[in-house]
Amino acid sequence: MNLERPVTRAFLIAIALSIVLPYLPIVRLLLLPFDYLNTHLHEMFHALTAILTGGQVSHIQVFTDGSGVTFTRGGLTPAIQMAGYLGSSLFGAAMIQSATNEKAARIWLQVLGGIVLVSNVIWVRGDLVGWTIGLAWPVVILVLASRLKGDSLVFAAQFFAVQQCLNALKSVRDLVLLARTDVPTDAQLMAQSTHIPAIVWALLWAGVSLFGIGLAVVKMNSSVKRS
Repeated sequence: MNLERPVTRAFLIAIALSIVLPYLPIVRLLLLPFDYLNTHLHEMFHALTAILTGGQVSHIQVFTDGSGVTFTRGGLTPAIQMAGYLGSSLFGAAMIQSATNEKAARIWLQVLGGIVLVSNVIWVRGDLVGWTIGLAWPVVILVLASRLKGDSLVFAAQFFAVQQCLNALKSVRDLVLLARTDVPTDAQLMAQSTHIPAIVWALLWAGVSLFGIGLAVVKMNSSVKRS
C-alpha cells in the first residue's frame, strides 16, 4: 500500500467496508461490538458536554441492542443533546485527517482505547453489557496499537475513525425506525427543546458528519502531498 497517494487506500477500504458490511446479515452480527463502541463514545460526549456546561453526570448505560442513555442533571440541554452525534463525528474526522502514518495511527488508537476505558470506569453503572464491552474494547484497541505496524496499523485507525463519522448517519435511520415507538431519540429530544422538527436535526447531524469526512479527506490529501 502506498501511503503517498492523495487519498490513502487505507481510508478508502475502511469507508467501503463500513458502508457495505452492515448490510450483510451474518456479518452484521459480527459488527455488533462496533455498535457498542460507537454507543460508548456517543454517550461519553453527552457526559462530557454536560460537565463542560455546568451539569452533572449520574451514569451511562449501554444496552444489548446497541443503544444507550446518559443520565445528567443541569447543564445546557440542547448542547448536551447534540453532543453525542456531533462529538463522535468530529472525533472521527480528526482521526481520519491525522492518522495517516504509523506513529499518528498508534497515538490515536491509544487515545481511543484510553478514553473508552476512563469513561467506562467513571460513568458506566448498573449495566453488565455496557461495562463488559467498555472494558473489552480498550484491551482490543490498545493491543492493536501495540502489535500492528505500518499499513495494517493505519488501516485499523482509519476503520475506527470512519465508524465514528458514520455513526451520525444513524441519527436519520434511528429517527425513522423509532418514530412510531415510545423510545426517544436525540433528534426527538432536540425537537422538544427547540421546537424545530426532529428530522431537521437528524439531517443536520448527518450533513455535519458527511462534511467532516469530506473536510478530513481534503486535509489528509494536502498533508500526504506535503510529506
